[in-house]
Amino acid sequence: MNCISETTPDENGGKTTKTTTTTTKPPVTTEPPAYTGGKLAWPAPGFYYISSPFGSRWGRNHNGIDIAGGGIQGASATAAASGTVTKIYTGCSHNYKGFCGCNYGWGNYVMVSHGNGLVTLYAHLQAVSVSVGDSVGTGTVVGKIGCTGNSTGFHLHFGVISNGSYVNPLNYLN
Repeated sequence: MNCISETTPDENGGKTTKTTTTTTKPPVTTEPPAYTGGKLAWPAPGFYYISSPFGSRWGRNHNGIDIAGGGIQGASATAAASGTVTKIYTGCSHNYKGFCGCNYGWGNYVMVSHGNGLVTLYAHLQAVSVSVGDSVGTGTVVGKIGCTGNSTGFHLHFGVISNGSYVNPLNYLN
């Protein structure tokens, strides 16, 4: 912003100071602003019980939240925000309580990139409904909730990755 002051004589012989303010527009950038949190939709509509929170669990870090509840088996896991599917795994057929080594314990999963270094993870799915490269909107079904991988029961493991690090999803959900 630039301010210019100019002094001129007024009609009565006195002096009047006039200040003109000009505003310079910020440069146009194609890089979107950094993600500020609080913008993600709940990924398991109708199911709100968190059976395991983010943080320390069984002597290691639990990198997400587990969403569970009666009747959750086969319910829709939905994209928490618009983005692009970047990774999927569909090779786990062990859809039951137990511990298989499929994909390091995640079982069937979907990862969605939302830009600005923000990625969401939907794990332990019994079925995946999207493909790598698909564009999804908030609420798009990405899979059906199951019990694949290392799992103690039917639930959705929902993770949020910000700039390469897992963060507490509750800080990002509406």
